[in-house]
Amino acid sequence: ISLSTIREIASQISSNHISKRKYNRGLYLQRNGVRELFETFLESDKEVFLLLGRSGVGKTNFFTSLLDLDYQNKPIYLFYDGGKLDTSRPLIEIITEEFKKHLEFRENLDKDQPHDVLSAIANSDALKGHQVVLIIDAINENERSRLLLKQIEILLQSNKYSWFKIAISSRPEAWRAIKRWGDLSEHRYFRVKEQNEIGVELPPFSFSAELKPFSSDNTFAKDELKK
Repeated sequence: ISLSTIREIASQISSNHISKRKYNRGLYLQRNGVRELFETFLESDKEVFLLLGRSGVGKTNFFTSLLDLDYQNKPIYLFYDGGKLDTSRPLIEIITEEFKKHLEFRENLDKDQPHDVLSAIANSDALKGHQVVLIIDAINENERSRLLLKQIEILLQSNKYSWFKIAISSRPEAWRAIKRWGDLSEHRYFRVKEQNEIGVELPPFSFSAELKPFSSDNTFAKDELKK
């Protein structure tokens, strides 16, 4: 499987799950502080990035902007709307099934063996030097949010690849309730240095915090201008 094919399939799947109304490339100002922390996460040995923020602060926009960036060795992002995920099935089964819908990928999956999409990708030399990041946005919007977090944990526990990471988002108050479902592998979650709690807070947009040099075409997101 070529790297371009893997990227194309991941992009097609992500496009089906991203709300086009929430993100506008020409009107988005990157959140530099959170972006820097996310890049630190990618370079670390931690496997889960938890993004917390109140409703409307731009969590979905931030994740969507990561898919829109273009640079060498950019991770392969796979975006899912957490509110619409089927919690009755393992996440790896859902993802693998979507990949199987693409003809280029089917021939690489043996129907008679219990292969999953991650093992299929792992068998490809094209992935060397790249990461795959599964983004599950707004897990708090799922009617069975605790079960969704449990499915995320199951996927995390079965993960044997250093190149595979997970990023999730939630409202802070909802997260506190969701994580009560049971055991949480907190040692595998990224946390800000010298911070006891896991997770990265995305604050409401502020001019003083965000108006730092980043790129020549930085503009404001519509929902951020209302803050």
